[in-house]
Amino acid sequence: MKYIVFFTAVMLLSAPTTAIERQEGAARVNVLVIGLEREHVSSNYYPDQLIAEKISVPVDSLADYFNRAIVSRLPAESSGPARFIRDDRICTRALPAGTRYEGEEEGVHRDLSRVPRDSLTRLLDAFEADFLLLVSQYYMKQETEPFPYLYHIVNYEVYDRQKTKRYEGYVCFDTPDLLPAPRLDKYYKKIASRIVARVNRVVRE
Repeated sequence: MKYIVFFTAVMLLSAPTTAIERQEGAARVNVLVIGLEREHVSSNYYPDQLIAEKISVPVDSLADYFNRAIVSRLPAESSGPARFIRDDRICTRALPAGTRYEGEEEGVHRDLSRVPRDSLTRLLDAFEADFLLLVSQYYMKQETEPFPYLYHIVNYEVYDRQKTKRYEGYVCFDTPDLLPAPRLDKYYKKIASRIVARVNRVVRE
């Protein structure tokens, strides 16, 4: 009887340690991030030149600005399994041939259905990644009802190595007008955090 009691006590004491070790040793998954292209920073109301003037960047640098504002905030290490690879050398030119856009206005998303699977695999292998996160569009939609406000919509998709679209969606926030860059900073931090949370859920599925 005393041996049974001793064995049970050992099992109870060791179980939490094993769980902690398993949690601490959880596998990390690399997620390659590719950001916005210039033509997919747009608005239904504000011309590009006014957007550029408001945030104090050249009009041909709008995509670079929003990529820095959002993509650069995706942490290399997150509290979940996703490890985001967002090297500055990675640009939209890295996308394999066959990548296309679908949808209109605020509904635009990148689509990889015509991309050969081995092309996507080679791209992910080059960065030792298992998932691809595409930040596809930043759209500023002006609404007038029930009162004037500007809706900022960021569309993104997550693909796995088998070219399966694991997630397609958006994050958004609204402002009363087109605000200067410093006043948007707090919103971009929240946007990045929400993208990180979603990608971590996708990776765990």
